[in-house]
Amino acid sequence: MEKTITKMIEQFVKAEKLRALIETEIFSWIHMEEFLTFIHKLKKDRWTMGDITAEDMEKFVSRLESDYVEEDSGYVDQALKTVDRFMDFCVKSGWVASKPWGDIRTLRKEEES
Repeated sequence: MEKTITKMIEQFVKAEKLRALIETEIFSWIHMEEFLTFIHKLKKDRWTMGDITAEDMEKFVSRLESDYVEEDSGYVDQALKTVDRFMDFCVKSGWVASKPWGDIRTLRKEEES
């Protein structure tokens, strides 16, 4: 009996891991598309990741916070973390020299003050 329960738990954990990976991928796409759509509307013509400024990010944070009420603040946090990780990836890949806004958590705290 113990082996059966252990196998069931193993299967459950594997399924949960897969579910979490799928959710992460889906939400990452949603957050990045939302960010890139916002930046594209803001910049209008051709732009590169290096053209994104701290001011652009402040506007994105404000827009997220105005679009998603307090109950959805978890969504805002997750979206900002996704964009922040993407920009970390851009820096590590050499696509941009640095993130113009530094640490997203600092920017969000400044916005909330």
